[in-house]
Amino acid sequence: MTKYDSVLKNFPFFDAGQQGLPGCGIVTARAVARGNLGDDLLHEALKSCTPTAQFLQFLNSWHHALALEFSTNPHGLLSRKHGAIAATIAAMPSFPNIDVIFAYVHPITLWSSDTRPDYHSWDSLASPNGQLGWDAATISASFGNNLYLGIAMQSFLKPYNLRAALEAHVNSGFLLETDFPRSSVLRIVKEKTLHNLLVYGVEISTGALSLQVKSGLEDASAFLMPTLRILWIPARTVNYALADLLSKSKIAVKPSKSKSKNPCKPYGRPETRLHSDAGAARFDIIDLTSPEPEDLPSRRF
Repeated sequence: MTKYDSVLKNFPFFDAGQQGLPGCGIVTARAVARGNLGDDLLHEALKSCTPTAQFLQFLNSWHHALALEFSTNPHGLLSRKHGAIAATIAAMPSFPNIDVIFAYVHPITLWSSDTRPDYHSWDSLASPNGQLGWDAATISASFGNNLYLGIAMQSFLKPYNLRAALEAHVNSGFLLETDFPRSSVLRIVKEKTLHNLLVYGVEISTGALSLQVKSGLEDASAFLMPTLRILWIPARTVNYALADLLSKSKIAVKPSKSKSKNPCKPYGRPETRLHSDAGAARFDIIDLTSPEPEDLPSRRF
């Protein structure tokens, strides 16, 4: 089964919130997915971000082929013929839901456009009338441990015009929140190995963003608002986005004298220390557990 068949495997649930495909369970769907129908559907849907006339014509033929697969079992994928399911498909010309197919194939993510996060909507998101229904303490923890890190990763992996950003800061006379976290990076303080992945601790200031979130709370007494955070970012991402800052950091590497017992690291990870004062400030430590980004361009800003 290929990755494209995952859509076909889930077609009983393609009409989310509706009835789906009555009579077709996950076992039957997986059996059909062993054929070529899943690959054919996904390859066609990947040709465009929106349904085209060509795709609609293809989907009509695909719809008939799917019904035929259930009614005659021509490829022997099923344990028996399913005439009732075939009849249901024939009676549902709108199945599968086109909107759901394209949402699955072309999901909306942080990378879907060049727009930046709307920080000014955070206060309404955090408000009691918002959709989350969280108290101040939960909002503080969730925003701090997830939202800041996600925004940082998006920013660090996208192209960045440092000269234009500096000119904008000078012209505005104050630090631009929309430039977070690039403009808020203070220094790289240390490195460590996290889940066999080399990461750097990047210190940022989050005061302005924390204030924005706090402004939406009626009772902010339990909202913790640290002004400094350390985000653990994969080394390759830091090399890509903050190469100049990394070259100026004073992180020294001391080889380990003993071999590691971890088979994934036969010679151990060098012990690191920082040749400067880390200061007396208290930091919130955020661990990044997602995989290291692949195929980052070797470009410096």
